[in-house]
Amino acid sequence: MARSRLLAGIYEAHNRRRGRGFVYGGPERIAALRRFLPANPGCVLDLGCRDGSLAEALGLEARRTVGVDIDIEALRLATNQARLRGVAADLWGWLPFADDSVDLVVAGEILEHLPFPEVLVSEAARVLVPTGTLLGSTPNALRLKNRLRFALGRDFEDDPTHLRHFSASTLRSLLGRYFERVVVVPCVGRLAWLSGPWLGNDIVFVAEGCDRSR
Repeated sequence: MARSRLLAGIYEAHNRRRGRGFVYGGPERIAALRRFLPANPGCVLDLGCRDGSLAEALGLEARRTVGVDIDIEALRLATNQARLRGVAADLWGWLPFADDSVDLVVAGEILEHLPFPEVLVSEAARVLVPTGTLLGSTPNALRLKNRLRFALGRDFEDDPTHLRHFSASTLRSLLGRYFERVVVVPCVGRLAWLSGPWLGNDIVFVAEGCDRSR
């Protein structure tokens, strides 16, 4: 309980600095996510939803979308503006939802905030129906800018809330432990079209075919 209160305070302050309505990657990331968004997503679980800005940008139906976050302040705003129905929870552990209860799980810029992201991925597989979809994104840790910063002896990550780092290959490996079909697409950035793995700032992913035997 004390840990959850501490994390809530950290993320409330972090999100206020980012600003309400902030969506990382802007229109480029939204377009990349929408490319894989199911036509009729059904019941949606938005993990790390903040104030519901991503759900709204993706056009998710508020009455069928449940958002989960530890930031009570942001959840209250999301609910008041009718972007989704908010549930307060610590995403470092188990999700408070039943097996086979949702059709789509959205995990936008959340895996990098977790000490054990495999727990959240396994939980997403558990709560999804067998035909469900996990859709999300995470920063591209091995983009050229980060490699150069590291080579110069500088920290390549300046966000203290980022605990884990992913490349396209490590992300594919993680998702592949729990899903049969995985697609990862580096994107976002003026030159991402030249070489996504090297120049894309972000990685959008989609995973389907929950494998609960693993």
